[in-house]
Amino acid sequence: MNISGLDLEVLDITWFAVDATGSIAAFASAGSGVVPLSIMQSFGEMEFLFKYFSSAAEASDWYSVDSNISSVTGNVECYVSAFSWLSRKGVFAYDAKGLSYFPVTVPVSPCKLHDLPSEVAQVLAKTTFSGVFFSDQLEILPES
Repeated sequence: MNISGLDLEVLDITWFAVDATGSIAAFASAGSGVVPLSIMQSFGEMEFLFKYFSSAAEASDWYSVDSNISSVTGNVECYVSAFSWLSRKGVFAYDAKGLSYFPVTVPVSPCKLHDLPSEVAQVLAKTTFSGVFFSDQLEILPES
């Protein structure tokens, strides 16, 4: 099943991508973020990845919070808790701000594409940002 433009306006979709180093990031669309075509073409694959990372073991109890996060929200602890579970599993976590995404939490031990089961890696590889490094990015504007 495809994701429609209307779905993007009303749903907070969490989608995943891979960077140039094989690191993985999750992006929360917040009903306003741009979502790549590779994600819009398969709601089932998006759900598959979300379920996989939801049930995956934590790589570390530690993660860091982006230093600019206090300018986004008043209740930092509550806001960060919605993203920190991903970074404890080795995934960079981004939230939408307008049409771009900014980092919320950063894993101490990033998970790499080659660390994952092949069926998960194959789905993730469909959305790869070859010129992007999640560890350095203060903002990401994915192409739709």
